[in-house]
Amino acid sequence: MTSPNGTECLLVSRNSEFLRRMTASLAQVGMPTTICSQDERVLELAGEGNYVVVVIDLQTIPTASELVSCVRSLERQSMLVGVAGRLNATEHPLVQQMDLVLNQPVSAARVKKSLKQLFEARARCNSKSMAGFSHVRPDSPAGVQP
Repeated sequence: MTSPNGTECLLVSRNSEFLRRMTASLAQVGMPTTICSQDERVLELAGEGNYVVVVIDLQTIPTASELVSCVRSLERQSMLVGVAGRLNATEHPLVQQMDLVLNQPVSAARVKKSLKQLFEARARCNSKSMAGFSHVRPDSPAGVQP
């Protein structure tokens, strides 16, 4: 799976192991990635980049709420992917604002399958109506992954 129009992913985390795994997983699905771990740069990058997907490590980014609001306020419709710990994904306050939620640890196969479902859902929604995007919730097949 290649990202549409050569656009890329903004990957936001302070966890070096998480960044390594997600970058490798995203590379395997053909999605170029910009990494950011500095709070002051995250909002700036989100506002100026042409990111199709913004992946946020919900456990290490204290400005995650601001980042979600910033991304949602932009004209382009970036898809938000939240990555949470193994046990608390459904309890995190930002889960309902995500288009997709993954539990750690993430694998390339899970990232590929989940992003494919997310892109397909976006394409179906865009072809039916420009009214909005049907979010993939944690209780749906493409939501929180075990």
